[in-house]
Amino acid sequence: MSNKTFFIFSLAVIICLAGGWALFFYFSPDFNTHDARVNSEANFTALRFRIERGEPFARQPEPEPEQPPEVEVQHQPGRDESQEPADRSLQIQSKVPELKDKILTPDFIEDLAETIFEHYLPQEKKLTLTFKQINMRYGLYFYGLDYMGDDVLQIRREIFGHLLRPFIIDRLSPVVAGNLTKKIVDIASGRPKEFTQGSKKVSRTLKRSEVAELLTLLARKVRDISNVFVDYAQNKEVDKLMKEYFQAEELLKQAYFYYWQLKEKEHGQMEVLGRKIKQGIVEREKIKGQIRAVLTSSSGQRESSEVLYIAKWIYRRIKTNKKSRDVIEALGQAGLAWARQLEKKVQEMSEE
Repeated sequence: MSNKTFFIFSLAVIICLAGGWALFFYFSPDFNTHDARVNSEANFTALRFRIERGEPFARQPEPEPEQPPEVEVQHQPGRDESQEPADRSLQIQSKVPELKDKILTPDFIEDLAETIFEHYLPQEKKLTLTFKQINMRYGLYFYGLDYMGDDVLQIRREIFGHLLRPFIIDRLSPVVAGNLTKKIVDIASGRPKEFTQGSKKVSRTLKRSEVAELLTLLARKVRDISNVFVDYAQNKEVDKLMKEYFQAEELLKQAYFYYWQLKEKEHGQMEVLGRKIKQGIVEREKIKGQIRAVLTSSSGQRESSEVLYIAKWIYRRIKTNKKSRDVIEALGQAGLAWARQLEKKVQEMSEE
């Protein structure tokens, strides 16, 4: 065989081997060019999203190689278990359904759980969060809610139009309640709580009994608010009382306005308007007492100004947003179900 023939033969062999290796590599189950391209595009999209949101970016570590499944180790006598975290048993281990909705986002769950935690005062055994604060935070600033546009009234119409429907309430309330309970327990049992005790500031994680107390106070708060919703939905007399209350308030505003327009020399008219204002206050407070009596079952709650605020909120949803009593009833029943879930968790903690 001549040198030229040998060279051509050798080159052909090399090309065949190289081609075979390339085909093997390309069709190998450990390598897929489509998957590589998709992963690359996904990583780039995620990075761009984080940069647009102003979030810090750090390169993620390479994934660990898959390990064979662990074999369950039976409890061995004398095994040291004292290194387990003290609050481990407080974590809710059972999986809760993922929140999927076009308005409510997981950020809403996170924000509300943190807000509840911030308003718990362990040194005073109080939960200071009110319905008004909740309404302001999520009905005006829309934390954790997904919406379009920048007109507040339009945003509220969009949010209420979607969320305040009985079938949406029935679908979302168990998911929201489960995720909220879990998130509250996770935060309360794992995050330092800052508060003032006496004259000094304290920062520490909550005791087991304090986590249970937080859930108990929250359940009581949720039940009180929910009972107002249910009572309002089931008693049509409240609408009439609310209308009378707003009329009494409007008459008082007008009387105050005219009173401050008068001059000192118009002393007689000032006395007449003064008596009218006092009479108006008495009438307004009388109606307010009737509203509280209808909407609350406990004398303690009847003294709460929050009851009237909730009644005003419901009245506006019915009259302004044209929401039915079925919606109000559904909201109340959903709240009562959550209160029972919170109390059940407290009971489980006491038995662990």
